[in-house]
Amino acid sequence: MKHRAFSLLEVVIALVVLGILGSFTFVSVNGISKRIARQKLESDVDTVNRAVGSYLAMGGSLKDAQTPAEVIARLKRTTSAADARRTTGLSSSFVDARLGVVLSPDQRGVIWDANRARLMLDGAGTGAVAKFVLGDSLAEVSPVEETRSRTVSFAKESSWIWDYQDRAPTAAPTTTEISVVSEADAGPTSHPAASPAPTFTQLLSPPTFSVPSGTYGISRFDLPVSLTNPNPSGSSKIVYAIDYGDWQDYNSPISVSPGTILSAQTVSTQGDWRDSRKQDQEYRAEPSALTVPRIEPNYPTFGNFFHREVEVSLENPNPAALSRLEYRLQGGDWRPYANPFLLSRTDFNNG
Repeated sequence: MKHRAFSLLEVVIALVVLGILGSFTFVSVNGISKRIARQKLESDVDTVNRAVGSYLAMGGSLKDAQTPAEVIARLKRTTSAADARRTTGLSSSFVDARLGVVLSPDQRGVIWDANRARLMLDGAGTGAVAKFVLGDSLAEVSPVEETRSRTVSFAKESSWIWDYQDRAPTAAPTTTEISVVSEADAGPTSHPAASPAPTFTQLLSPPTFSVPSGTYGISRFDLPVSLTNPNPSGSSKIVYAIDYGDWQDYNSPISVSPGTILSAQTVSTQGDWRDSRKQDQEYRAEPSALTVPRIEPNYPTFGNFFHREVEVSLENPNPAALSRLEYRLQGGDWRPYANPFLLSRTDFNNG
């Protein structure tokens, strides 16, 4: 009686290997009309502007803010615990901690108007925002504490309810003695000294980036970026910030991950120079298809008497940091792959 041997392809026909991006998920949302997207952007800008008004009314300051992202970073700040106990208004942040921005690739979109103290639609300039998003990872960042100026707060020193930030009254007027001399006693007329010549300061050039802002293949990350100071030696130093965080002195190339916004500026170290404008560069990752994993059995087929068990190994040709292997047998549950596993002929009665 003849028996047909089952090929490994027939045995593991239901074996599917799933590569899952472990670090990044790219979601494409299609079919959203421009009109709906525009209405959402207008609503988001109105919401942030109302938060700005409340923040300024509660003693906050946006004096040095230059871009919408910097404004949102200020709105996320909170007052210290000591100040919060004496604060008569809101002491926490004024916007959702998950709120973030997507920069416009052509630098046209929502901008910050410092003169009007509000976000403006359809503007152009560095740091222009294409849309506002919510990112759960942003909520994990601890809020920065700040001290806000108040015209009135709960009393700390006095026995009254309030402490006022009043200016001291001007001193009472007093009499002034004036010496009068005759013209004969007056000395020769003196001329005022010449005013010193005005001094002019030069504006520093911003740093240059070794890798320009843009979208790059996921395999290139973390991406090393070098900064170069184009100004005269000794006139300035380079400082940088990641995702609008604290400024740091630049000493060596910076490793940036996908979605990072790298800001850089040259800061004057001499009185003859003024700080440069700030440069923001965003680095995005391009989605790429994973390579199909390899299935490596120790025997190509089951046998009737020999090789009734086959050991199967799976090899992932993709970077381990970006993917992992999972498998299932005969439509069962997905299992993470860690080590080679055995397939027995008795488990596959139907081939």
